[in-house]
Amino acid sequence: MRCYFHLVNGHEMIPDNAGVDVPDLDVAHSLALQVLQEIREEADQSDEE
Repeated sequence: MRCYFHLVNGHEMIPDNAGVDVPDLDVAHSLALQVLQEIREEADQSDEE
């Protein structure tokens, strides 16, 4: 199954045009949480700089 993770913040949307192949929705959910954590960490590092 191919899943697309579009980023939306209420004002903007960054579409995921590539998507990712996953075997099931549990893996898709775990992957989404992992990506969100990485984005938060990058944002925290940018705020510190």
